[in-house]
Amino acid sequence: MRALLPVTAVLGTIDEAACLRLLLPALRSVVREIVVVDDDSRDASRTVARAAGAVVVERPRRLGIGSAVYAGVAAASEPAIATIDADLSHPPLALADAHERLAAGWDIVRFSRFLPGSEWPGHPGRRLALAVFGRVLAAACRLPLTDPTNGFMLARLECFAGPTRFTTDTGEGWVAEFLARNRGRRMIELPYVHGPRHGGRSHFTLGQELSRAVRSFRFGIAAPPAGRHPRPATPRVTEPPLS
Repeated sequence: MRALLPVTAVLGTIDEAACLRLLLPALRSVVREIVVVDDDSRDASRTVARAAGAVVVERPRRLGIGSAVYAGVAAASEPAIATIDADLSHPPLALADAHERLAAGWDIVRFSRFLPGSEWPGHPGRRLALAVFGRVLAAACRLPLTDPTNGFMLARLECFAGPTRFTTDTGEGWVAEFLARNRGRRMIELPYVHGPRHGGRSHFTLGQELSRAVRSFRFGIAAPPAGRHPRPATPRVTEPPLS
């Protein structure tokens, strides 16, 4: 039996009880700690999370996924942080391979929907639009990435240190700001199988999606780097997808 990874998995929830019943046991078999940041769910999300052994951070209203991530990081006790969606679209088992990359010297391991070998059962038009947007955003923010908006990643705890507007900001764009603040650190991308969303529609409205796009450019371009570090010689990975 493989030892649990020294990782805290952080996820934000709003009425995700049905998904948590499936996701948390799978996560519990992979990582040492799970932190669920719940924004006033009206279902049994908090009860399900506690029953699965997760640390639960309760918030009185919807305060945004960026601030949820940083609230979860503040409650974490492990040296690495995995940010993962609660809707079952991100496979927990992929974190084992990502952690091997941390052990090899990388600071941030990103999962990309657009590398060769990745799979994503989304609408072709949406996939194309996000792929193009991601390329443009990455170039503007000077990031060596194909998917700079995906929230699925594993990073060293220290990458979340330092000032960020998203300790209090309830808006969108936290991923681009996080990556731009860490653009001097060592990043790598892995392909993976992005699963279909479970538990209904996204909590994001069209207005929020547009806001995320605009704010991603604004904060990603403006964010100061956290410092420069030499890259390992290993090239970007394009191996079989993780599921």
